[in-house]
Formats: sequence, C-alpha cells, structure tokens
Amino acid sequence: MSVVEKGPWQPTPQTRTFDEFKPFSPSAKWENAKAPQLDWLVQNSFIRGSVAILAGDGGLGKSLILQQLLTASWLGKPWLGMHTQKCRSLAVFCEDDVDELHRRQERINDHYGCRMNDLEGVLMESRPGRDCVLMQFRQWGGDGQEMPMFSQVRHAARQHGAQIVVLDTVADVFSGNEVDRNQPRTFIRALRKLAIEIQGVVILTQHPSNEGMSSGSGRSGSTGWHNSVRSRLYLTMPPKQKDDEPTNERFLKTMKQNSGKWGGKISFTWDNGVFRLTENAPVGRPYYADADPQHAWEE
Repeated sequence: MSVVEKGPWQPTPQTRTFDEFKPFSPSAKWENAKAPQLDWLVQNSFIRGSVAILAGDGGLGKSLILQQLLTASWLGKPWLGMHTQKCRSLAVFCEDDVDELHRRQERINDHYGCRMNDLEGVLMESRPGRDCVLMQFRQWGGDGQEMPMFSQVRHAARQHGAQIVVLDTVADVFSGNEVDRNQPRTFIRALRKLAIEIQGVVILTQHPSNEGMSSGSGRSGSTGWHNSVRSRLYLTMPPKQKDDEPTNERFLKTMKQNSGKWGGKISFTWDNGVFRLTENAPVGRPYYADADPQHAWEE
C-alpha cells in the first residue's frame, strides 16, 4: 500500500455539498403507519444507525471489552450480560499489535467456548505506529477533510458486511481540535453517515480528561462529543481508598442514551484475561444503581 503524505489542508468536495432539503408532513407520511421498534444491536447500549463512545482511563480494558463484543456479537451470545444480535464486525486497533490481539483472542475464545475458525465474521486491523487519521481539520472551524483511511474503513466495512465498527481510539483517528465544538460534530456526522449506510453502529473509544475523571462524567474536550453521539458509556473502577490493593473490578456506566434509560451500571471483573459479569447478575438486564433494590434489574 502506498504512503499518502499529508499536504496543506484543503476542503474536499464532500464538505461543500448540501443534501436536498425535503420537509414532509406527518399526515402524508405516517397516516396509518406504525412506528418501527427500536433495533438494538446490543441491548440498551448500541442501536443501529448510530455512533457511540466508550470512554475510560488508559489500562482499564476498553480495547479488551470491545474485542469481547466482536466475538460475542458474531456468536450471538451476551456481552457483559447484555443480549446481542448476531452480526459481522470490523475493528481498527490503533494501539494494539497483532500479537497482543492474538493473546487476547485466545482467552476470549476460552471464555466463549469457540475456536479461531468460528470467527470468520470478525475482522481486525492492527495499526500501532501507523497513520490512523480518518479526518483532519484546520486549527479552528468545522470543515473537515476525509483522509484516505476513512475510505478504506468504509470500503472494508461494506465489503465485509460489518454492522459493528470499532475505532480505537479518538486520539488516533481524529486529527482536529477537541475543544472546538464544531469539529467533533463534523466528525461524528461523517461517522453517523457510515453507520446509516451499514445499518450498524460505529463505536469510538476515548480517554477522559483529568476533569472528566475527577467529576465522574468521563468527558473529554468540548461538549460536541457528548452531544453528537447517541450513546456514551464510561468504563471506570471503584474509588480507591488509602492503602487499597489494586482491584480487578470494573463498572460500565451509561452516561448518555438517547433511546433508553440513563444511569445503568454493570459490574464485572477481570479474570484470567477476560471480563466476567459479576456473579448472580441476571443475563441481559443491566443494573440501575438508583432503582428499587427489588426491581433494579430491568429489561
């Protein structure tokens, strides 16, 4: 593959086009039509035609739980206790080399009781030390230029029939100003278009800022990230007390969900190279910490 050098920023034709404006009336379009049900790829977490963020501090296991998702969704098995639809997937791991992915996958296979030959629906790209930028921007302003890597990801996803696309991490695939609200929105809009094309979900991983970790929000950069995606999950761990031993326990919190309830918190533990749901947690029912204890596990 030839190397494409980055020159001075220039807007591509796509950034200057304007889709046809077609307003409609509910009386003409929806009369006698029933609204479609929500189509969850992963129960209460990821819905078709959307972009999501999984945030978490480095080293907590974002890449691992998403690699588990690739396997679970192809096998049609639960992921961290949540039901999945069987589907193909594509993941771009910008920080993990092939050997690390291989070691992880062996442990994941043991967890799910499958073999490498069972995973033809899972596609991975390992790119540590290589250019992963999908879109670049000026220092300020919302006009973005799609890079060749974006076309390659789009082509691979469509050819493979992937309905889950993982981009790990934002810092590697987004070459813009995170605090300029317009740039994240432009980037998410382009990814949303891809998600709609494949009738799937695009999942970004993101490292929270120091303020995002101290506040418990898990946010980073401008509000454009949080406001533009349809769902945002935050991977964290129990607060460390003085003299505490390191813990393998993790929480996955729902910080935003446009199509469902916020505030869900799933507890799981790192064990022998994979994350396992906390014992006695009913499969497919995420935990809401603020719910009545007798009804905390909701469909």
